[in-house]
Formats: sequence, structure tokens, C-alpha cells
Amino acid sequence: MYNLVVVFTDEHTTVEELLQPFSLNQKVENKEVLFSKDRLIYEEREKIKNIISDYNDKLRISCISKLQKAKLNNSKNRLEKFLDNASDEEIYNYAIRVYDKNLISLEGHIYNPYNPYAKWASYNKNSESTKFFVIENPEKEGELIHTNSAKVKDIKWNEVKYGIIPSESSIMPDGTWYDENAGTCIKVHKDKEQKITLERKHIGEAVIKNDLEWVANIVEYYI
Repeated sequence: MYNLVVVFTDEHTTVEELLQPFSLNQKVENKEVLFSKDRLIYEEREKIKNIISDYNDKLRISCISKLQKAKLNNSKNRLEKFLDNASDEEIYNYAIRVYDKNLISLEGHIYNPYNPYAKWASYNKNSESTKFFVIENPEKEGELIHTNSAKVKDIKWNEVKYGIIPSESSIMPDGTWYDENAGTCIKVHKDKEQKITLERKHIGEAVIKNDLEWVANIVEYYI
């Protein structure tokens, strides 16, 4: 299943540049907290309790050998002892062993490893199935052709199905992603070092400019 986004480019931008900030793997400066430190401690305690419960279920199985039973008891007893005696800080240190150090804040929170503003994991800008625009064939006078990339001024809107772009999402040359149906947009900010910060806003707080010289590109994207 894929979605469509119309990427408007001008002489200073490309489809690839405008899509990049919304990649699942794009690093952003304003990271999203996945777990607070307190929440991580609580979740880890619950996880250990569930493991102990699983051990108890396995110990009730009548067909297990004495050796298997001894191993299960040892593992269960070790976890129970740890859970009963460990401080919150010890539980926390045990929990963060599986996280990349770069995802741990100074306060001990765990950041989301993925871009919280992500829109796509992969995309295709040359799909045959997205050739909804109708324009004059530049190589044969009087002939119309279908395409997925054209200047706004060249599109024959009376020939396009329903006379509209078949997408509820669009990206403007300034980098803003608009979700028209949701009434929201995501603004892109880059500092001098090209580090990216993304910010969600209501469409009413943003300005949509249109230029007939822009190129409209219909892109399939997957997430």
C-alpha cells in the first residue's frame, strides 16, 4: 500500500532534497522522548515480572526433566532476588543496556531512534501508475501525453481526472509538508550546519504560495 504526495520544485530545489527531511532515518535536532527515565524503570520492572511469570508457567509442565526444572528455578530465583533488592537506579542501568548511548538524554530519558516527523521509508518518483498529469507532447504537436512531472502552467487541467491533483499531501519548495485532509503542516528549519529541526503547525499558521513556474511531481511513498 502506498500514498501519494505532490512535490513542488522550483529552480533551487529537487524532489530528493525536499523529501529527505521526512525520511524515517533522518536525524533531527528536536528528538522525541520515547520513554522518560521513570517510565523506563516501571516498564523494566514489569518486564522482569512477566519473565518470572513465564518461568512459573514452564515449571508447571509435568514433562520437563529435572535438569530443565533446576535451570528454570535458578533463573527464576535469580530474577526474583534482583527484583526484590534492586534500587530504581540499578533497574534503570539494567534497562538501558539495550539502547544506543546516543539515544539517552542527560536526564536519563530514551529518545525515539526514528524521525518523529517521518512520512516515508521509501519512495518512487518515476512510477507509471502516477502519470495523472496531461500535457502537450513536446515532441509531437497536437498530441497529449500523460506524465507525473510537469510545470504547473503546462498541465491541461480540463484533461486531468476531476481536474485536481490526486493527493491530499504536498511539499512546497520552502520544504513545508502539507496534509490538507488533517489540516496540518510540518515546517523544516536548517541551521548554518544544515542540522534539521522539524515543527508541526496548523495550516492556518503557514502561508501557501503558488507559482505557475513550479514543477509538480507526483511521488509514491511507503512507510
